[in-house]
Amino acid sequence: MGHQHIGMYGAAVSGSGIAQFVEVARTVDGREEAGAAIVAALHEVLREELAGSGVRATLVSPAATDTPIWDPIDPDHTPGFPPRASMLRPDDVADAVLWAVTRPAHVNVDELRLSRS
Repeated sequence: MGHQHIGMYGAAVSGSGIAQFVEVARTVDGREEAGAAIVAALHEVLREELAGSGVRATLVSPAATDTPIWDPIDPDHTPGFPPRASMLRPDDVADAVLWAVTRPAHVNVDELRLSRS
């Protein structure tokens, strides 16, 4: 079985049969928005609930990522938003998630915070 990622909150199961729950908390320019803070708090509860169950939980907090969600805002021409050229690429986030879900069964990546270098 390959890797499956479902929505903003989702499950991923690797070919090795390791169950993984991945949550994404979006940030703008590295700052947590209120919604991202709520997702992070819910993640902590979920992580504690899943402890010892064999299901791992990872919170992914990427900085602004260049996706179509930005189209209505036009960040290149709207003050206060990072320009698209300085945003992460979707493949950057996908690679980080893939790395987290392919760790050995005894390793849990609790959180990944991604920013632009």
